[in-house]
Amino acid sequence: MPPRAPLLTRAECTALKGLAIVGIALHNYLHVQRGYLQENEYTFVAERWAAALRYFSHPTAQVVQQAFSFAGHYGVAIFLFLTGYGLVQKYEQRGGAPLRRWSFIGQHYLKLLRLMAIPFVVAEVAYAWMHGSFTMNAGEAVAQLLMCHTLLPSPNYYPGPFWYFALAMQAYLLYALVLYRPGGTPAWRSNLVMGLLVAACYLYECSLTPDGKAMWMCHVNLVGNLPPLVAGIVCGRSHGVLSRRQGACVAIVALAAWGAMNSHVWLWLWLPLVSAALGVGLVKAIPALTCRAVTWTGQMSAWIFAVHAIARLLLEPLNRHHATLGLVAFVALTLLLAMGYRRLAALLWSRRPAR
Repeated sequence: MPPRAPLLTRAECTALKGLAIVGIALHNYLHVQRGYLQENEYTFVAERWAAALRYFSHPTAQVVQQAFSFAGHYGVAIFLFLTGYGLVQKYEQRGGAPLRRWSFIGQHYLKLLRLMAIPFVVAEVAYAWMHGSFTMNAGEAVAQLLMCHTLLPSPNYYPGPFWYFALAMQAYLLYALVLYRPGGTPAWRSNLVMGLLVAACYLYECSLTPDGKAMWMCHVNLVGNLPPLVAGIVCGRSHGVLSRRQGACVAIVALAAWGAMNSHVWLWLWLPLVSAALGVGLVKAIPALTCRAVTWTGQMSAWIFAVHAIARLLLEPLNRHHATLGLVAFVALTLLLAMGYRRLAALLWSRRPAR
């Protein structure tokens, strides 16, 4: 019996990475600028959604930038979906590599460390040069390099989104130690475990103050980001195939749900999952998204993610006085730094550049 086609082709996965990194990078640049919408990324503040509704009811010429400022951070959910999907494709499908848990954890920690360490140090040095002090003390910096920084009681997330590396490491740990399903393991057992984990995390979040510190901590850790990871694992195992028309239906329903679910914190908690569904629907419905420009961006996504905080930091003086020029400069400098860092990493680690 021939193997069934996967839900997403390699080109579609790469295109999804491209869409995700564009959203993340532009969001991280725009939302700290004056005059842009503030997002509900880590906590839920009802007034922020009300402000977004007022703006999009009477949009200006900056509507695209405002959309990225408010919603671009959901690219993180797409990355987590692709992480779960990719792990299943690599380690659980027929002919896949066997997973040796502790070796897997060590390899993925080193992969993340090699990607994160140099940009993190450069960003800290650049910030100290520009502002006269570092953003972190020695203990916080060590915790960042150990990828447990988000578990500190009062973590400092500036100068950039390096907290995501801790979230990615948590995803790898959970998959290796709990969610990995070797051949012969009953599907119901794994599905039950995933369902219980998602339900427990959701019920815990529902008990929290929507704009409190505990909610913030959930959303920089896996507790608040589990649904898209689990969805990626489920989709990787199911081999469901979406046609172009079905993809369009998924995208339309997800977009409508995305708007409606911003209205209450209990619904907002599911927006990472809805955002991942929207991304999948878009790449299925619009084959043009797998064009060379988008897939190239997807291939560069890891490097763009690692360096875009440096570009934002270096361009702070320009951004204060020339917003449009600053945005163009940010895109150009981010791409140049990403390509340069990719070449540097290839030389340092004597391996083929990661894609």
